[in-house]
Amino acid sequence: MARRRREAVDRDLPDFLDVLAVTVSAGLGFRSALETVSRQFGGAISEEIQTVLHQISNGASVRSAFTGLRDRTHSEAVNEFVTAYLQAEELGAPLGDTLNQIAADMRRAAAQRLRQKAAKIEPRISLVMTMVLIPGALVILAGGMYLALGADTFGGFLGG
Repeated sequence: MARRRREAVDRDLPDFLDVLAVTVSAGLGFRSALETVSRQFGGAISEEIQTVLHQISNGASVRSAFTGLRDRTHSEAVNEFVTAYLQAEELGAPLGDTLNQIAADMRRAAAQRLRQKAAKIEPRISLVMTMVLIPGALVILAGGMYLALGADTFGGFLGG
C-alpha cells in the first residue's frame, strides 16, 4: 500500500509542480499557492502537502515540515523537490523557474525508468512469443500437410 502511494506521489508530482509554478508566477505567495493547488489537485500528493501546511500553521518550521514530507514519502522525486525548494528559499532563487526545472527533471527520470523497465521485459516477451508461435506454426503446418496429402498418404509417412 505504501509502494502504491509512493508511485501515485511520483506520478502526480510533476503535474502538481507545473500548476504550482504557474500559480506562483501569477503572483500568489508560495504557501497560498500550495494551499490552492493542493485543494484543487487531489490525490496523495495533495494530502501530503496539506499535512505540510497544517504543520507549518501549527508552528513547525518550513524546513522541518518539508523534511518531514521527504521522510514520510520515501520518494526520490519528493526528495528532489524538497531539496530544490529549500535551496531556492535559502538562496533567493526564482521559485517559478525552479519548480518548472524540477518538474522537467522528474519527467525525464520517469521516462528513463520506464525505458529500463521495458528493456527488462523485452527478453521475456520474446521467449513467450517463441514458445507460443513455433509450436502453433508446426501444428498449422502438420494440419495443412494432413489435409493436402490425405489421411491415407499421411498415415503411410507415420508407418500406419
